Amino acid sequence: MRGQGIFNSYPPDFSTDYSAAVEDLPVPVITHEIGQYSVFPNIDEIKKYTGVLDPLNFKAIRNDLQKKGMLSLARSFMLASGKFSANLYKEEIERALKTKGMSGFQLLDLHDFPGQGTALVGVLDAFWDSKGLVTAKEHRAYCSPVVPLIRFPKAIYINTEKFSADAEIANFSSGILKNVKTVWTVKSAKGIVLFNGDLNKEEIPVGNGLSLGRIEFSLISSINYIVILRWAASTGSPSCF
Repeated sequence: MRGQGIFNSYPPDFSTDYSAAVEDLPVPVITHEIGQYSVFPNIDEIKKYTGVLDPLNFKAIRNDLQKKGMLSLARSFMLASGKFSANLYKEEIERALKTKGMSGFQLLDLHDFPGQGTALVGVLDAFWDSKGLVTAKEHRAYCSPVVPLIRFPKAIYINTEKFSADAEIANFSSGILKNVKTVWTVKSAKGIVLFNGDLNKEEIPVGNGLSLGRIEFSLISSINYIVILRWAASTGSPSCF
């Protein structure tokens, strides 16, 4: 099952998963090469090639930018496309984790794939170095043995609405999580706690599509909310979405 193109066809939402595709299948299902979101070349990577390989593709783009007087914008192009790519990878992974019955997911690669020409689809470069798009800590918040998740229907809200989301968790750790305390917190852009609540989940079995409860709060006169879902268990450290 390959999910490419899903973000081109429908308005963004954060409740969709792949349940219809895996329903009633009698065998394990693993997604194949999800992601593949291209990132503008990092021109600074050229200097890393000190051996027999010559990055002619990067040099051609560098020379073209230079000819057009745009070379100073190269890093901005890389960061803009790259951070967007990292966000799409996050959403792709979370959709897989939200799909009950999904056995796993496989990315094309974490780093750029030079084996078939130019495939700048990694959050890391061809040398397995960071491009500065996402930190390891941020990546582990949505790509770990245990990942808290929330489902909500759209990306844009106005301040006369109520925000409602279903909280759930994917637990593919070594066993049942016991003595769990799950809370949700809403913070302003400045880090001020505006709302919080307790989801009252004390034991989490292995699997996904595991409901934790519902989150609701009013958006009246609010700007720049950040929703943080935290869990703490005897077998793990806090994590968040």
